[in-house]
Amino acid sequence: MSLKDTRSIIDSIHDGTLENQEFEEVPGFNLQIPKYCPGLSNQSILNPINTWDNKELFTATSKRLAKQFISNFSKYESGTPREVIENGGPDLSKFE
Repeated sequence: MSLKDTRSIIDSIHDGTLENQEFEEVPGFNLQIPKYCPGLSNQSILNPINTWDNKELFTATSKRLAKQFISNFSKYESGTPREVIENGGPDLSKFE
C-alpha cells in the first residue's frame, strides 16, 4: 500500500470522515470496513480480499486464521465477558 494511501486512511480516521461512510462486513470476522475513503487512488484496497489475486485462497486462509484465533482464544475464555465471547471474535459459520 502506498504511503499516500496510508496517509489518506489515517487522516480520515483522525478527522472523523470514516465515521460517516457506509461499511461492509468482512465475512467470518465481525469486522466492519469502510466502502469509501477520500483520497485513495483505488477504493478496492479497503477490502482485504481485493488485494489477493486468488480469492479462493484468501477465503481459505481467512478461515484457517479464524480457526487458529478461536483455538488460541479458548485459553482466555474464563476471564472474558460472555458478550465478548459471543460477539467479538470470528464466526466460522459466516465464511462464504
